[in-house]
Amino acid sequence: MPLSSCVTRRAAWRTRRVWSWRVACRCEPCAGQSGDARLAPAARARSYGITDACELEDAVTQSRRLLAGFRRHPLYREMDGAERRLHEVPYSLIREGEVESGIIDALYRADGGWTIVEFKTDRVQDQAGAERLLAEIDYAAQVARYVTAVEQLLGERPGCVLCWLNWAGGVRVSR
Repeated sequence: MPLSSCVTRRAAWRTRRVWSWRVACRCEPCAGQSGDARLAPAARARSYGITDACELEDAVTQSRRLLAGFRRHPLYREMDGAERRLHEVPYSLIREGEVESGIIDALYRADGGWTIVEFKTDRVQDQAGAERLLAEIDYAAQVARYVTAVEQLLGERPGCVLCWLNWAGGVRVSR
């Protein structure tokens, strides 16, 4: 589904960031909710700098669509049943004399081990498209930094998952 025509290239980046946050935090309001809970998605989108009404509507609509797909995936159930689950986990480490900081989308503990989940909202149609993105953006290096951070901070090596939320209209997980 293409972004609304009113969404600029810069706004599209902000919108994708909101989608990632929305899914990682599992804060989608339920259809039966009312009041402040239903306003939370738009409020969070505004915190990322999205103020245009059309962009706000698009961010909320797209995040709900992606979350609905994720809720149908087995990874959602695995995370939902985890012993411990953390979202938007900040970290800072000193590597080679420099401070390295980042935010891990999700980290959960199940079956005695930790797993990092990195949500990706890029539109991907097939394996070739995913490989192009992996080469261009170097998600592998990003995830490797997260693994190192968790290993140093928690003292054990975590598993790692890339969760593609917009893979040919569905969800695909790479472990």
